[in-house]
Amino acid sequence: MSRKSSFSRIDENVYFTMGGTGLLALIILLVRYGTSTECFPIKLIIDPGPYLVNTRVQIKAETKEAKTYKWDFGDGSNSEDGQTVGHSYKKAGKYTVTITVNETCTEFHDLYINEPVPVVKANSLATFLGPQTAYAGTEVVFEDTASSNTAWEWHFEEDGAPAGYEKKARYIYTEPGLKKVWVKLNRKSDEVMFRYIQIVPDKEQEELISVAKTKRTPERVIIVKDKPTEPPLTLPGKTEPEVAKTEPVAAPVKPKAEAITPQQMGDLITDYNEGKKSEGDFNKYFCGNNVSVKYESKFLSFSEFLAKVKKIKKGKIKSVSAEITKDEQNCIQKMEVIIKEKKLFGVF
Repeated sequence: MSRKSSFSRIDENVYFTMGGTGLLALIILLVRYGTSTECFPIKLIIDPGPYLVNTRVQIKAETKEAKTYKWDFGDGSNSEDGQTVGHSYKKAGKYTVTITVNETCTEFHDLYINEPVPVVKANSLATFLGPQTAYAGTEVVFEDTASSNTAWEWHFEEDGAPAGYEKKARYIYTEPGLKKVWVKLNRKSDEVMFRYIQIVPDKEQEELISVAKTKRTPERVIIVKDKPTEPPLTLPGKTEPEVAKTEPVAAPVKPKAEAITPQQMGDLITDYNEGKKSEGDFNKYFCGNNVSVKYESKFLSFSEFLAKVKKIKKGKIKSVSAEITKDEQNCIQKMEVIIKEKKLFGVF
């Protein structure tokens, strides 16, 4: 009895199926190769800053062989089409703009949107009455004496809720330090007045310190006799040496600091967290000042603040907002910093 080959037992339909599948795969490969899109570099042209809330930012994309453009502005708004588009953001923060060309090629750019600086009414400053210094635990009173204003919103803590809605406001500070007092007039964000008040330790504590000073051992006093009224005798043939004239020494001039914006300070703090910058990189903006930082509702020295920044895990900082107070030499005196961290694995 003759034995049949194992290949002869395979159904002919199997061969047809395998051949058809291979032919289909080849056709799909040829179609994809014929319809593939080559990606060229995409150049984004953006209006120069500053970029502010509710201010339109115009962006243009330039590249080769572009047929379609689709923009995502990173704030959850609807996407837009076109080579040139404009968009305004409703909140301050960092946003990533994404452009997709020909549904395949993409490019990204980060935009930093800031709050507009409140405009202070120069003709209203003289009407903002209140003390320049006060004791902690003692009530302070501020009043707007202008007759044209009809609504007030008083703030006595920079991150606190409104403390009054009348023409005259009262407040009691519990902690010493330099405090910012500001009032929004007529419910308009562009009509804002502000000034600073120095809060010193409470009066009882100051009196105890004064008493302690008076009980110290008196310092030893040395009495120097009056200067002789007649010049000293000179030997014959000798002449008095001329006394060299000394020129008055000018007082040292405080150096002027390099300019830095709140956005740049926020980027510098982020770089410090990521190990790209050191504490010494901040010194050129301080001019030797003992800078205090308000962070998480507490006043810290700058070194204490950097220690807290260092404890934040690298890459977890989402955004940094900084409010800077400078002197006439552009040197930073104090700052208020708000740091937002990423959540849910950095997605939001």
